[in-house]
Amino acid sequence: MTAFLRRHARRVLRHPALTFRLEKGSPAAAAAGSKALISGARAPRTVAAALLLAALPSACLAAASGSPTPPSATRTTTSALVGQRALYDLSLAESGGNTLSASGNMTYVVRDTCSAWSTQQHLDIQSATRNGGAVNMVSDYTTLESKDGRHLVFRTVQKSNNAVLQVVSGEASIDALGHGVVEYEKPIKKTLKLPNGTLFPMAHTAAILAAAQRGTPSIAPLLFDGTGPDGAQETYITLLAGGR
Repeated sequence: MTAFLRRHARRVLRHPALTFRLEKGSPAAAAAGSKALISGARAPRTVAAALLLAALPSACLAAASGSPTPPSATRTTTSALVGQRALYDLSLAESGGNTLSASGNMTYVVRDTCSAWSTQQHLDIQSATRNGGAVNMVSDYTTLESKDGRHLVFRTVQKSNNAVLQVVSGEASIDALGHGVVEYEKPIKKTLKLPNGTLFPMAHTAAILAAAQRGTPSIAPLLFDGTGPDGAQETYITLLAGGR
């Protein structure tokens, strides 16, 4: 999977430690035999991004051949990726602080719209606290990313017990020289520059697949996914060969 559950899923679940298991019969479960596994320090899309590789058909790895190019050169291609719909059950593995129990589900959908990738991610978590309170955390994340990796429209809405906690929305673009800018509409209107080499979510996934195909042990691309108001984030991805 790319994208997605990255930083924004981690924010919603910042207190409980959760295990994520694939539902039987889901596209992701069918592809669980993926030849590469990802682990990462602060890997964005904590759930979605890490699971996306497992969810994508192995045929997508064919798009990963070739040598790395500078940020200002040809952008990472996403044209050989495919659409998918993945469902996940979430359950609490370890509890810390005030959380007694937590469970939920996540739906992650990628659609091919010919010239762009449309993604929708819905995360729904129910938890109980030691003081008897019940909390329902819901996060909806949507994007439209051009296949050349140069334009991204994004919107993230996070709610707790139906009260809106945060809305992040806007557009980002990267020119042919690798210079990028993001224009936020919410939570406040502002413009930020994106460092050279910044990737959008689907391009970030394609870069991970490319690294796996080349046998690269790790990569550290900058990522902008529109889940937070602070611009690009550092990511570190370690790729491990499966079946060893």
